[in-house]
Amino acid sequence: MLQQPKPGWKPIFRDLEKIHSALEFAELVYDDASRLASDLLTGENIHCSHLHDVARCIAHEVECQPFYIQHIVAGLRLKQISVTPDTIRHHVRQQLVDASDPWLLAHYRKRLHSYYPRGHYLFRSQLIRRWWKLDQAL
Repeated sequence: MLQQPKPGWKPIFRDLEKIHSALEFAELVYDDASRLASDLLTGENIHCSHLHDVARCIAHEVECQPFYIQHIVAGLRLKQISVTPDTIRHHVRQQLVDASDPWLLAHYRKRLHSYYPRGHYLFRSQLIRRWWKLDQAL
């Protein structure tokens, strides 16, 4: 009995790319992102004199992206300081330039050339644009 040839990896990856491109990922709206930030801050017992303002600032600074909202709150928990909107803005800027890359932004540095081979970077995210400019010292 003859065995059927195995399809190999290329067709599998091609199928996965088709599936991935067909998926749509819903973004958090501003109110939901603010609520997420507020709930995380409260859950971690992080002191904020104006919780609502701080939560809205977090959502704004990271464009409602849950991954970064969680990272901000985790970072603030470690600092154990009273938090204000100014503290949030300073913290985000620190994270964008932190050499230990706590937000895993090096992924973009590694992939930008394959995403945009001609070097014409079109950033959908202003947060990633800010990181790129800081990373390039522009």
